[in-house]
Amino acid sequence: MAVSKYNPEGYFDPTPHEALTNIEVEHRAARRADVARSPNYRPIVFICSPYADDPVGNERRALRYCRFAVCRGCIPIAPHLYFTRFLDETNPQDRELGLFMGRVLLTKCVELWVFGSRVTAGMEREIAKAEERSLPIRYFTEDTLQAVAGAIEATITPESADPDVQYADDHEFDTLYPNPEVSFSTSMADIPLAIQEMIFGNAIDDNGVLVRTSTDKPPYFAVGFMSEKANHKFRYVWLYKVRAKPMTETYKTKEGATITRQNGSVEWTAIKRTSDGRYQAVADEGENGFDSTKAATFLQSVYEPTFTPEEDGP
Repeated sequence: MAVSKYNPEGYFDPTPHEALTNIEVEHRAARRADVARSPNYRPIVFICSPYADDPVGNERRALRYCRFAVCRGCIPIAPHLYFTRFLDETNPQDRELGLFMGRVLLTKCVELWVFGSRVTAGMEREIAKAEERSLPIRYFTEDTLQAVAGAIEATITPESADPDVQYADDHEFDTLYPNPEVSFSTSMADIPLAIQEMIFGNAIDDNGVLVRTSTDKPPYFAVGFMSEKANHKFRYVWLYKVRAKPMTETYKTKEGATITRQNGSVEWTAIKRTSDGRYQAVADEGENGFDSTKAATFLQSVYEPTFTPEEDGP
């Protein structure tokens, strides 16, 4: 609704204009809040990533970024995957037109998501446009972990790690401890196929079908999660190097009016990192200086410990 700055007699009257404009802004914000509360709401996000220097590789990566956004409950807009179908990226006029149309689409989005370890000239212009419109900007790198919603249960079980004791002169002389190995299992309400493709090393074909082969090799990942304790505070956990085993799936047909929930269970093996031997990080909210501020960012990236060097004595 457009609000005129002039009253019915035709005189300039900015006070009612400002008041009515503020009311309209509040009404729009309330409508957006109502939409956001809908279970079907998916925010539209703009995918900002490189393209021109490596069209084939960057297109493949942009598709992965879009899939990442979908798994995060968003609708991705990636103009460089669409406009390049009919505009010539090597033609300066076509390229400029594509960048312009992309910035127009950016105005329809609620956030700008920047991917990759570098920002190109075209990306800089998109970021500048988002800043001009005060849009939230989020940055993701290639090692950004996928968020998987709907976790129901996680169980960590240390495998047998009995020490190898060496005796000499009828006494315990030395003790060797084997490398730690942890069995980690998760049960989730649902595991999207895009997430399965990532953690099991499978592939989704051009028709959107997940295909598993005998040569698929699951990669190693870091896995982080939190769990509420009896005191209503949370325990936070990172396992630094885990690999998934084939997923256990249970399918049940509908029995009359009864529908049995279908849950996915994944078994993982966690081992130490080769670089530093670490395999797990655990923190309890409210203990040892780990406050709510630290807890809020603990799962945003793989936690790396910091230790203050001990001072030498006099």
